[in-house]
Parts: sequence; C-alpha cells; structure tokens
Amino acid sequence: MASIKKKRRKKIKYHGPYSFEFRLRVVWMFLEERYPLSLICTETGVSDSSDQAWVKRYQEQGEDGLRSKIYPPKPKTKINQTVEERIVELKTQHPAYGPRRISDILKRFFLIRTSPKRSIKPLRIKSWQVHR
Repeated sequence: MASIKKKRRKKIKYHGPYSFEFRLRVVWMFLEERYPLSLICTETGVSDSSDQAWVKRYQEQGEDGLRSKIYPPKPKTKINQTVEERIVELKTQHPAYGPRRISDILKRFFLIRTSPKRSIKPLRIKSWQVHR
C-alpha cells in the first residue's frame, strides 16, 4: 500500500517595510471583516505580533498609527584627540600592527575601547597603508 503525501502550501514571507495601504488592509480585514488573525497571518505572510501591533496602533492613533515613521540619521561620533594620538603613536612604534591589534592594545593596556574600524581612520589620515 503506497503512502499518500499531502502537499503543503508554502508560507509567503515578505520581509521589509510594508506599505501603509497594506497595513490598513490587514487591520481592516481583522476589525471589519472579522477574519481570524491566524488566517490573515498565513495568507499575508506577516507575523501575528506585527498584526497585533498594527491593530493596537490603529485603535489608539487611527490611520496615522499605521504610517511609516521617518527617523533622522544618527550623528557620526568623532574619535577623541587623545585616542587618535595613541593610535598614531602605537603605529609609529610598531608599523606591523594592524587595526585589530591596535584596538586590542588600547583596550587591554590603556582601557580605551575602540573598534578596529575606528582605529583605521586616523591611520588613513596620516597616509599609512592599512591591511585588513
């Protein structure tokens, strides 16, 4: 006797910012058309926590709660002058040291926390060749 396998429907997953119209449609399907949230989630591919958050925001703030918020860009932080001097000093004393070793030495011996990426910038300004 041969076993019969059922075909499963693949869940549609869409990752990314959803449009305002899509969010409004999902909320409308839940609140006005009374579709179960689990059915809406499987059909649209949106997680149930996102759907619940959209419904809650819609009930509290109206349509404005479903609009995408635009956040200002984060300001770039500059490296402290003393840290920059230490990086250049270490590179002049030990030219073979790369950015990772320099940031490790700063962290271990001078208690200065910098990432290897941050320790590259002062070296590029001083026109040293930096290998990653």
